[in-house]
Amino acid sequence: MWMVWSHDNGLVLTTDNKQEAEKVYDEEKQWYKNSFDDEFTTDEHVVLAKIEKQFYSEDTKQPVYEEAEDGEEIETGDTYWDWKEDIL
Repeated sequence: MWMVWSHDNGLVLTTDNKQEAEKVYDEEKQWYKNSFDDEFTTDEHVVLAKIEKQFYSEDTKQPVYEEAEDGEEIETGDTYWDWKEDIL
């Protein structure tokens, strides 16, 4: 899995396709080159990185219920989330 991150946009892309990641990386890099003159005074970064592990939240699809005034449980429309880790 690959990711592209840039200073202005944060996480731009995660993908299993290295060619797609390289294309997006090059597009971000070119945007920075086109956006700044030869001299500039800010710290800018674009990163293409291979992801070895990722830890994130994932929707469990389990509905959240709350108690109505009459005591009946009703679905809120929300779902519970849980943690997941992938080691790639």
